[in-house]
Amino acid sequence: MLRACLVVTSMLCLFSQIVDAESINNIAGIGGDVELRRLGATVNDGFLRIKNQAGDLENSGNDRVGLIKFDLSLLTQPISQASVRVELPRGASTAQPLNTFDAGETLFLYGIPDLASGENFNEATVTFANSPYTTGTGGSVNPRPAADLTGNGVNDTLAVLLDTYTFAVQSDAGQLVDFWGSAVTDFLQADTNNIASFLLTVSQSNATKTAVIVSDTGTGGTRLPPTLLTNGDAIVPEPTTAFLALSAACIGMLSRRSQRPY
Repeated sequence: MLRACLVVTSMLCLFSQIVDAESINNIAGIGGDVELRRLGATVNDGFLRIKNQAGDLENSGNDRVGLIKFDLSLLTQPISQASVRVELPRGASTAQPLNTFDAGETLFLYGIPDLASGENFNEATVTFANSPYTTGTGGSVNPRPAADLTGNGVNDTLAVLLDTYTFAVQSDAGQLVDFWGSAVTDFLQADTNNIASFLLTVSQSNATKTAVIVSDTGTGGTRLPPTLLTNGDAIVPEPTTAFLALSAACIGMLSRRSQRPY
């Protein structure tokens, strides 16, 4: 029991280290985002339109991925936990059902490795054709490497898959999507140059839809640009009731042991 209590106490100490909540969006500093279209011009406006019309074939000019960049120098505390949040501004409630994600569709969040080519991308010059992380027709790698098993336009052999989000129901306006977990945290903790860049892509079931995400220039209403949440703000698993009860019991037992005469 004592060993279990020591483990629980250590975990409580870890939770106490993530209370310094900080959040930054990608508007300030070297941040930014752009929409890369497979056979078209890069789009830099109020939205990131994420689409995978061709699926595994990776040959449709309508395929689009998003690039997102954060300036980590804006953070004042070390990162102990982190998550990335985006907002979906359109949906059936705004009479725009063609700009939604359907149930079962999955968003992928990839990280561009620290100091790798294209990490500090230039919004004015980056394209689907010259980004080293795109695959298929009009991409930098065609055909995609055999080791890349996901036909989503992103080169899995170079970019790092950090998290996925699968929609349980059709998305709607105002929905927030959070990417989190140890891979996201580890990716940010490994940073050495205060630049964190990500790619967003999708596995899509309805090829006629072009789902929309708020970009750094999105305005109006409660639109939230891509946001990095850290420490106490980050999305992390909540401790269960049983865990909390055991924690309280352990703290009580350790307190009683410390009061014993020797």
